[in-house]
Amino acid sequence: MCFHRLTLLLPGTSWCGRLGAAGSRKSPNGLQHLRRPTRSAWLVNVLARDSAAMRRLSTLGDELRDAQTGLDSTQLRTLSEQRRRLITDLLEQAQAHADRCRLCG
Repeated sequence: MCFHRLTLLLPGTSWCGRLGAAGSRKSPNGLQHLRRPTRSAWLVNVLARDSAAMRRLSTLGDELRDAQTGLDSTQLRTLSEQRRRLITDLLEQAQAHADRCRLCG
């Protein structure tokens, strides 16, 4: 199992147990000694797998940089509002995912 796929396992899931279930008795390269991501880092990993959201964030970042470089205050206000909405959207997705996985209590 690839490391990036392991980081998407629910927090608290045994990586070594998961590797054993995949047919490997020993963890390659000392994987069992790696720390598992915190719940918040795990949620970020899950959101980062959403390539459409990451493209939107990247594009918005480029547009914000261009507006700032060009000192376009109207465009900066518009893009800043888009950024607030996008971040709110992502936070709501993270909360919904955490609720589905019963991570928040």
